[in-house]
Amino acid sequence: MYKDVWKKFGAKVLIVLCSVLLVGGVAIAVPKLMAASRVSLNDVTFVEAGGNEPGITSGSAILTLSDPDQLYTLDGNGGVIAAIPSSLTLKYLDESGKIRTDTIQEGTDYMFADTGEEDKAKKIAPNGVEIKIKPVMGSNYLINDAANCTIKYNIKKSSLNKIATDAVQTNNPGYQGITRTVLVSSGNEAITSRNIKINVTYDGKTFFLPESEYDIYEAQKNGNSYTETNNLNPTPNALGRYAVFIKYKNFYLGNNENTVSELFEFDIKKDSSNFTIQAWSDENGTQEYLPTNVSVNPVKVQVFDGASDVSDSFEFSFP
Repeated sequence: MYKDVWKKFGAKVLIVLCSVLLVGGVAIAVPKLMAASRVSLNDVTFVEAGGNEPGITSGSAILTLSDPDQLYTLDGNGGVIAAIPSSLTLKYLDESGKIRTDTIQEGTDYMFADTGEEDKAKKIAPNGVEIKIKPVMGSNYLINDAANCTIKYNIKKSSLNKIATDAVQTNNPGYQGITRTVLVSSGNEAITSRNIKINVTYDGKTFFLPESEYDIYEAQKNGNSYTETNNLNPTPNALGRYAVFIKYKNFYLGNNENTVSELFEFDIKKDSSNFTIQAWSDENGTQEYLPTNVSVNPVKVQVFDGASDVSDSFEFSFP
C-alpha cells in the first residue's frame, strides 16, 4: 500500500520538501531570485535634461542625463580626451511589469559607437552634440547586439591648468633659459604660436600646451594699457619691446568663462648666430686678420647682418 502511495505522490512531496528549509524547526520558503531584464538600445528613447519623459510600455525604455555639460580636457600627453557622460539613467519595465530605474556606466555598459563618434566628442560643442553609443559586452542592463542609441550633451570650455610660475614663455629652438625674448633673424618676422609656449599640467604631468590650442594676436598700445586686435600672427617690423595677446580656443583663464585671452610682453632681439664677424689687421680693412697670428690683436673688427655692417651696435674688447 505504501509503495503505491509513494509512486503516486512521492515525487510531489519531494518537490515540496526541496522548496522548504528547516532552520531551528521553522520552515522558511526559498525566495525566487529575479534577474534584471536587459534592454536593447533599439528600444531606447533618449530624453534630454528637463525634457518630458514618455510613458514606458513593454518593449520600450528611456535614457536620461541629469547633467548635460561635459568639459573639454587633455590627457597627460596633451591629447584631447573624448568627452562622454560617465553615467546615464535607464528606465524600463522589469519582468514583473514594474518600472525599474538603474544607473548604467560608461565603459561598463556603453561606449562610443565608433571612432567617428569619438572624434566628434573631442571638439567644443556648447550648444550640444549628438553622439551614438553602443552596448559593452557583459553589460548587466544592455543587450550586446548591433543596436545603438543617439544621446545629446554639451561640451564646454574648461579652466586652463597653467603651472604656478612663469607659465608663459618665449620659445627659441637651440637656446635654453631665454624665456622673455624672441630671437629673430630680422625685425619683420611674424610672431606665432611657435614663438610662445604655455606650460600646463594635466593628469599629473607638465608639458607645453599644443600650439593648435591657441592663437597670437597683436596688442595695440593705448597709453599704459593694451587692446586686443584682430591681427593674427602680427609682424612687429622692429626690434625692442613688444606685446601680444594669447587667445585660447578651448579653455578659459581662472574662474571666468569669458576670459579667454591674456597679455604677454617680451623683447625682440637679433639672433647673433645669424651674424658674421670679420677681423682685420689694419684700420682700412684690407688685410684680413688670421687667427693663427696670436701675437697681436686684430686692429679692426666688423659685424655683418647679411650685407649690412652693424658694428656700431657692438662694443669690442680684447683679452
